[in-house]
Amino acid sequence: MILVIGMLASTSAMARQFDIEVILFKRNIQPEATSEMWPEELPVIQYQNAIDINDRTAMSSHGAGQLGSGSKYLRRQYEALESHAGFTPLAHMVWRQGDRGKRTAPVLHVQQGQDFSTQYYDNGLSRAANPNLGESGGSFITIDTADFNDPSLPQLEGKIQVYVQHYLFIETQLDLRIPSRKEIVVGSQIGTDSPIATPNNAEGIDLDPSLVSLDDAASGLNHLQRVERQVEIQDYLKTYRMDQRRRMRSGETHYLDHPLMGMIIQVRRVG
Repeated sequence: MILVIGMLASTSAMARQFDIEVILFKRNIQPEATSEMWPEELPVIQYQNAIDINDRTAMSSHGAGQLGSGSKYLRRQYEALESHAGFTPLAHMVWRQGDRGKRTAPVLHVQQGQDFSTQYYDNGLSRAANPNLGESGGSFITIDTADFNDPSLPQLEGKIQVYVQHYLFIETQLDLRIPSRKEIVVGSQIGTDSPIATPNNAEGIDLDPSLVSLDDAASGLNHLQRVERQVEIQDYLKTYRMDQRRRMRSGETHYLDHPLMGMIIQVRRVG
């Protein structure tokens, strides 16, 4: 009897379903107006195990599926964002999924907003200012052109996972791309006010510190040529990331905050 009760309880827990409603929005504020120090480079988000939230077949194979507009309970919040000058809503999504742990709960890949791929490469450089990037031999900027194969570059992109570990949890990694301006190194030139010198021809001085004194080495370095960078101010697509994990309870509405974007999420237990 105890074994049967345990099996029934386990089956009941496995049968739980949740409706997950998410609103994603950006703040209408320039990054420079905040007090944050934004990193110049970010690690690449890994999408190997993520599924497209719009792929019905993939969603179904993970025990999930998108729901229609009739299942959206946060319309008032979405409309408030839409009518406010300080915000721009980018997505309003709702889907249903089962009661799964972190290992098996679906990781959803979301792409929303404007597509910048016709204006920028995916490393942020302007296509108009650097028309030869990605073509053989034409680029004046040394860069790995293998990164330029993704056909889309959405304004908001990332992944969302909701899972159960005694409590409900949400984990997000979302990138917001904002056009800006940046000083770009486009080349370099050798200064002409000093003779060419290298460690092998700097007036016969060997720069190996084990063979010469520091004074002698410094004297030889004075004859090295000065390299001057050539820079331009170009349009640039900068990426800002929201990386958060939050514990929740079903039925509660949560707000995940960021200086440039935000998420409103509500998880409702079905039935």
